[in-house]
Amino acid sequence: MTPSVSGITFRPVVDPLARQVTAIEAIADARLRRTEQRDSSKQLHDADLDAVITAFRMAGRACPDEMTLYVSLLPMTLVVVPDAVQTIVAAINAAGLVPEQVVIGVSETEVISRVEAFSVAVRELKAAGISLSVDNFGAGSAGLSLLTHIQPDRIRIDSSITSDVHRSGPKQAVVQAIIKCCSALEITVIAAGIVKAEEWMWLEAAGVINFQGSLFAPSGALHSDAVAWPEYRSAM
Repeated sequence: MTPSVSGITFRPVVDPLARQVTAIEAIADARLRRTEQRDSSKQLHDADLDAVITAFRMAGRACPDEMTLYVSLLPMTLVVVPDAVQTIVAAINAAGLVPEQVVIGVSETEVISRVEAFSVAVRELKAAGISLSVDNFGAGSAGLSLLTHIQPDRIRIDSSITSDVHRSGPKQAVVQAIIKCCSALEITVIAAGIVKAEEWMWLEAAGVINFQGSLFAPSGALHSDAVAWPEYRSAM
């Protein structure tokens, strides 16, 4: 299996104890987005949406049936581009996917300059059956306050928080606060950027079930047999 298909790279989300791939992230590479070359906000977000459409088309060919599929975009793309949500739904259907298996990820670090308009777009996504994830959670300035404006279905804790979390009391306190808040709001937590067994073990013990990172699989792993499952007991 190749790690990319026509400019799309796949990265798995895994439940290590269950030894299951629970989701696949489809990432459009830089040559598809080329956002740094766009000289206006509209051009930037048009290019972003085009890359998302391509990601759906390619993922529809490679993603196993009924597997949850992550695709990320700039949050303001949902606001700036007319009928962005309808375009996304059409691309999902054209790829042979269903909205209920799709998660749209937006980064906490990206500036959301029109929160109310963005919230309306999120409600449109959810009405269509599409889930929302806030990615890079903990890396931006919004933090838990962002969850008072939008209530995502999932969050991905940023690697800046998960890195060496087993060695850092402050990071552990932040993660525990995130888990407690998300549990109350019924938000699924994913820990991203996991490279060490000790990071995984601490987070697993804290209550995180879903993980992403090179500890488990390189980019391109779409099936459980391609994942290196760590042994919890022997690692301890």
